[in-house]
Amino acid sequence: MKRKWVAAIDMGYRNMGFCVLDRTSLTKPVLLSCTDLLPNVRGTPDRRQLFHAIYDWARQNKSILDQCDTIVLETQKSAKFKCMNTVIMSLYPDRYHLLHPFSLCAAYQLPRTRKEKKAATIKLVNARMAEPLIGTKQDDMADAALMALWAVEKNQHAL
Repeated sequence: MKRKWVAAIDMGYRNMGFCVLDRTSLTKPVLLSCTDLLPNVRGTPDRRQLFHAIYDWARQNKSILDQCDTIVLETQKSAKFKCMNTVIMSLYPDRYHLLHPFSLCAAYQLPRTRKEKKAATIKLVNARMAEPLIGTKQDDMADAALMALWAVEKNQHAL
């Protein structure tokens, strides 16, 4: 029997949040991480570097992503992050769901200002998970975790 996992990616090339939840156990993520996709690249990468970085990451995490029935991606404004989203959308065309950040704010009554939203999201996720977030980039992990929780709680499946 194939598991019904939900993945959420808070796209970033320096701090990409990634959360995988099992629909039957929402307080203990299957995986929760924050990754620097380009640790050896100084400065701002170009789209080619970003394409290869996210593609390589997706191939390395194929066994996990293949078990997910939904992959939530945040709607992006920046062309570089759109490029990264497009790679995931192309690899999993029947599983992705785009989520606008304001929809997440509305669903969980989060502030819209960046600094206040970061703190509120970390607090909310820590209250919902069995173990608190640890590490330096808790906000990126919290964003990914909350997007995954949203998908399960709102019963969102890929379109």
